[in-house]
Amino acid sequence: MSTEAQVAAVDSLLAADLGSGKYTRPRDFQPLPLLGIPGVTPESENPDYYDDTWQFRPGRRAKD
Repeated sequence: MSTEAQVAAVDSLLAADLGSGKYTRPRDFQPLPLLGIPGVTPESENPDYYDDTWQFRPGRRAKD
């Protein structure tokens, strides 16, 4: 299968999933902190880097 066909297949699957109505709240989508993946930036090798609350905010708490 060509790369273009694979991308089209994944796009179709994602469109169907996102259009299914099962995602009704913003909380259904969890952010992926790309800058928090070690090695993405040289600064991320220093533990103090993760104390920056602008980039790494505390998680939300669920309201019951």
